[in-house]
Amino acid sequence: MSDSNKAASSIYILGIALILAILAGTAASYASYKMGYKQAATEAQVELANKDKELALAKKAPSSVKDSVKSKKRSDAPEPLAETHYKASDLDIPGLSALPAETAAIVLEALNTTRGACEPCHMKGSSTAECLKTTKICENMPRLAKRAIRMARSGRKLDEIKEALTYEEPWVKVDITGAPVKGPSTAPVTIVEYSEFQCPFCARSQATIRELKDKYGDKIRLAFLNYPISRHSHAKQAAIAALAANKQGMFWQYHDLLFQRQKDIRKDGFFDDIAKETGLDIARWKKDQQDPAIEEQIKKDLLQSRKVGVRGTPTFFINGYRLRGAKPTAFFEQIIDLELADASAG
Repeated sequence: MSDSNKAASSIYILGIALILAILAGTAASYASYKMGYKQAATEAQVELANKDKELALAKKAPSSVKDSVKSKKRSDAPEPLAETHYKASDLDIPGLSALPAETAAIVLEALNTTRGACEPCHMKGSSTAECLKTTKICENMPRLAKRAIRMARSGRKLDEIKEALTYEEPWVKVDITGAPVKGPSTAPVTIVEYSEFQCPFCARSQATIRELKDKYGDKIRLAFLNYPISRHSHAKQAAIAALAANKQGMFWQYHDLLFQRQKDIRKDGFFDDIAKETGLDIARWKKDQQDPAIEEQIKKDLLQSRKVGVRGTPTFFINGYRLRGAKPTAFFEQIIDLELADASAG
């Protein structure tokens, strides 16, 4: 056989071998796909069967259990608003009795027909007037009364005043002791953010916070509280790293880079790289991460979160008024502008 024939024969054999290898691979892939499909189908059938069992058990459940579930759902919702009919003489509101009768009537109607903004009164369905008269829980209540007087005196209509007294979420007192804070302590508005560094919605909300800081400057201050959740496996580690950076006065620089590089949080050496870029003393930063005070701060934040109604991140409190989720900037501005107007009025 000539050399050219030998070469052609070798190429032919290699071609046949390649085709056989491709066919073998395809067959293996198909077998694997078929096995995986069969397994997935089996798992789906098991899951459906379990759900059927759960439904069957639920149908057989005693009425007392069903009633307790319904009762729990009902208790989570605020009671209907109970409007009141208090007069100026019934309420200890400075400046109310000095108003013209028609203006005072508008203020009283607004206070008697809006839901109390502090959480206990909000949940009980108490009016703002009832809350003012019977509780000392909400330190913002006298402020809201002054707001109603100020707006009525300036000629604002009843509906506008009622809207200014009504909040999507009620007022609660939030303790920020030990938390990282940015902005002057004299700022009339404090925005507290319950957040975590692996939450994509928290990362998205940072643009809104920057817009607010650019617009209002030293009129607002920011406080950061931790709410790492278990399904985000790097969230607590990020919280510890950021609080360790806070010991060198660089929390917010570390905070910003964590959110900017969030997609890389699972990479090896991620937290060290952020620390180097921030300009931290690395040895000190690593030692500070072992400080029990950091663990205690995170526990304190989480414990308080249950008391103030945090159920997910981000959750904000603007001078105590709760705002859930990565809301558009306008939602924040509406509350901030009212709070600033109150502060300027004295």
